[in-house]
Amino acid sequence: MLIVTFLIAILISLIDLRFHRIPRLLALISLLLLTPWITYTSLIFGLLNYLFFLFLFILVRNGIGYGDVRLAFLIGILFCVKACPRSVSSLIALDLLAFSIATIFLALNWRETKTRVAFAPAFFVALALFRIN
Repeated sequence: MLIVTFLIAILISLIDLRFHRIPRLLALISLLLLTPWITYTSLIFGLLNYLFFLFLFILVRNGIGYGDVRLAFLIGILFCVKACPRSVSSLIALDLLAFSIATIFLALNWRETKTRVAFAPAFFVALALFRIN
């Protein structure tokens, strides 16, 4: 499970860094690969994260792409696999950590972009940091 998650994270992050896109097919394949570990609780966390990012997508045009919204669903599920936290506040903390990492990437002018930053790597780094803790 850990290897599958790691490979998914690397592949999605590299594509997002290069093209600023998260392919639908890759998100769907990732979801199918994680199916054996998905529980009702992880689906709820995935849905909550999806709805939060959908709200941001609608509220702030040109802020995040819809691929990031789809990825938020996947991250919500991954966040809850194996050891699910008891509260939604930990999911919010994960999202805030991802936004903070993305802001640092942008501030450092990472990948020489002025206004666009690939959010997938920040999301996966935040997930890894949260899982280590």
